[in-house]
Amino acid sequence: MPEAHLYLGAIALVMSVLRPRRIPWRLSRRVGWPLVISGLTIAAWATHSAGQTDLASPNRVVTDGPYAMSRHPMYVAWTTIYVGVACVTRRAWLLLLTPLLVVLIRREIEREEERLTELLGPAYTAYRTRVRRYL
Repeated sequence: MPEAHLYLGAIALVMSVLRPRRIPWRLSRRVGWPLVISGLTIAAWATHSAGQTDLASPNRVVTDGPYAMSRHPMYVAWTTIYVGVACVTRRAWLLLLTPLLVVLIRREIEREEERLTELLGPAYTAYRTRVRRYL
């Protein structure tokens, strides 16, 4: 799980204890569970598609499975899970921190893309032109 998700989740938990805020929407669990399940499914699919590739220092561009549609399906998956958990638990602080989460994740992705361009060169550059960053 990306650090931003962990840190902001922890901050939201502390804020929920100090200043409880609930999502008033009664249908939030009906929205949240499908988001959690979708996120877990995408994460499992991405993990399976990456196979034996060490994603911390890859030696090839993964283009199978969800990587054919998104350059960063794991970030999409974890963010979907994060929002789903916010809805299921009705914790407003998780949702209130989501814009900050998006900014932090975007910065992390930009750094990662620079590193992958340096590491994998033209193969990653070509992949970037063919496949969208998120969805």
